[in-house]
Amino acid sequence: MTRFGINLNPFVLFINQFKIRSFTAQHLALTAELEQVDALSLFYDQSEEMIALDSLKHLSNSACRFLNVQTSIGNDYFRDLIDVKPNMISFTGPFNSSNFKCEASDITEQDEFINDAVHTIKSNEIMAAILIEPDIKLVKQIAKFPFDYVEFDLTKLNTAHDLNHELEELENLKMAVLAAEKYGMGIQASGYVNSDNIEHLNQFPQIEEVYSGRHLFERSLVIGFRSVIAEYRSLFKSHHVELKA
Repeated sequence: MTRFGINLNPFVLFINQFKIRSFTAQHLALTAELEQVDALSLFYDQSEEMIALDSLKHLSNSACRFLNVQTSIGNDYFRDLIDVKPNMISFTGPFNSSNFKCEASDITEQDEFINDAVHTIKSNEIMAAILIEPDIKLVKQIAKFPFDYVEFDLTKLNTAHDLNHELEELENLKMAVLAAEKYGMGIQASGYVNSDNIEHLNQFPQIEEVYSGRHLFERSLVIGFRSVIAEYRSLFKSHHVELKA
């Protein structure tokens, strides 16, 4: 059965931008654990707008079932994460705060970096992964390295504006999944995954883990807002005072 993961980047960005102290990444992780979420992912790059290294260490030492920390390819931020000891370190492109997500990795001229980074990560008993677009050529390129997992960015599929484009992207995903399976890599998926398009993934039993981020964040705001309104209305009703004519 496919494991369900939450990408915490939109939540962390929101918390840090508005300097919310009463609700932290640790609170999110605890809530997710209580709700039996299988995995959490989030981006690290030493910037103030994203999660701090100390907070990552707390998360890694908490009851979090599976922690997947993302960091951009081509820099040494991954070395900071060795002591954090997450379950997995995933290489991505830069984090785009305007749409709350990491871009797919650009692996052009990155062979030397990838080779060193993946071996360093795995020698510390941490799994290594990479976020790429579902392209069979890219899968063949990364198969040269001992990645444990490949994560496919489904943004193009999940934002397709017409049926032809959607079918084209589904075929790309199919070929990429088959190639990753052939090369012995575990498979994850993310990228605008929501309740309307998740049926795309049901036809790919090879996909072990699916992350939802932005849509889950937006739904949390809607549902949470409704719940708080209901809570306040009940309080006002219990203290209702009739106005005198």
